Amino acid sequence: EVPELTVSSGTLSGDGDIDIASGGSFVFSGGTLGGGADVNVLSVPADATLSMTGTTKYIAGRRLRNNASDALWDAGWLYLSEDGGAFENAAGAGLEVRADSRLVVSRSTGSPTFENYGRLLKTGSNEFYVERTVDFVGDGGTVEVDAGWLELRGFRQVGGAWDIGAGTYVDVSDDLFSNEANVLRDVVLTGEGRLDVRGGVTQLSGATTYGVRELRVNGGVLDLDVDAEVPELT
Repeated sequence: EVPELTVSSGTLSGDGDIDIASGGSFVFSGGTLGGGADVNVLSVPADATLSMTGTTKYIAGRRLRNNASDALWDAGWLYLSEDGGAFENAAGAGLEVRADSRLVVSRSTGSPTFENYGRLLKTGSNEFYVERTVDFVGDGGTVEVDAGWLELRGFRQVGGAWDIGAGTYVDVSDDLFSNEANVLRDVVLTGEGRLDVRGGVTQLSGATTYGVRELRVNGGVLDLDVDAEVPELT
């Protein structure tokens, strides 16, 4: 258990899990979170702080699990490796993405994941871009785009909600390494912004309710298996 941890360069590796202490902090501004023979976990508790800032950061063979309610991603890209690299925003947790940020990985196999089971809040005027090589999973979580825009390339969410604010948009397309459809099932979609479908297949199904002001289909297929009242459709 570590009260205060800062990783700014180099590599933190090994077979042990790491827990940030209650009331502690983890600052991730560069370098690599590595693992050992198994995928290990670095866990930030609910009453601790997580700050991702600085330059490019890497997670390789380790899961970074955020339980804090006000975690902040303020700068730098995050690379997830194909050997188990994962970021988990746990149920009840909150992550604000403020800067121009990207989730990136170069893979030929494996499934690096960004998992949002809590609250993901996009602020700042730039984009949050999730590369086609990263699996975005959001079962039960909420996605709130208050400023800028969110680009997703391959995702699945069952339950939870998306709110796309006025003047913002969410752009969805296909996964580079999979022919599977993007899935929104039993999700509440709201907001005065815009949902763009630009490639691949995106399915809205189950008890999903559609309440986003503008819907654009610029490419690919929108498989709409629910009733939707759309003020603006292009």
